[in-house]
Amino acid sequence: MIKCGLYVDGDNLAGNGGFGIDYLRLREFAEYHGALLRANVYFSIDEEAEENPEIKRKRSEFRRILRSFGYHVFTKPIKKYVQVDGSTTAKANVDLEIAVDIMMQARNLDHILLATSDGDFVRVVNAVQDMGRRIEVLAFRNVSGRLIEEADAFHNGFFIPGLIGVDEGRHIGYMHHAFAEKGFGFLTYRTGFGRNDLRDDVFVHMSDVENMTSNLAFGRLIGNHNPLEFSLETMPDGRVKAVKVHPIKE
Repeated sequence: MIKCGLYVDGDNLAGNGGFGIDYLRLREFAEYHGALLRANVYFSIDEEAEENPEIKRKRSEFRRILRSFGYHVFTKPIKKYVQVDGSTTAKANVDLEIAVDIMMQARNLDHILLATSDGDFVRVVNAVQDMGRRIEVLAFRNVSGRLIEEADAFHNGFFIPGLIGVDEGRHIGYMHHAFAEKGFGFLTYRTGFGRNDLRDDVFVHMSDVENMTSNLAFGRLIGNHNPLEFSLETMPDGRVKAVKVHPIKE
């Protein structure tokens, strides 16, 4: 039995393309790799803001839901400092807590999924690998290149089915090949969690891409750093075509 751990840098994900992710779906993705023994999520909290009863109610309910999903929720109060010029700076960093928990718990785990884009975790990734454990990273935007390179695998959160909410019948994928001068290309998207759960034969024409005005701009969409949301339509010859395509913005 493969023993797994999930560690989620909640503030980092929310600020880098992952706002509103489905935490239950994230847990299911981690469980795909084995038995999930640890599921930790880390947030900073603004105690001053939570003096407002409505804000406190909403945030407390959110954390309660996460606990009902089986997460251990760690919170760290934001500290505010008054600068010489009278301005206020707020700081709250949960990196140390995440790093310590991973290092302490990795000895009892085989596979770790770290959800963050923060390059400060490169050394943690290397240390876990030195222990003989596998560590993979999941993130959305602004991901450290070193973190991607050092992790045993990188998962772009946009392409995990159901992780980011989209309307029924909509999908998220990317253009892996383009004939820009002719105005068409082909998309890839995931149909499940597995390595082989990919479909890469979806035809796309530039006329079906929102606000697409030139072949040059169409060609620039190529690559898995440009997530595209789309619906599917079957053409008369049986091929599948992407329609109502629009890039997912920052």
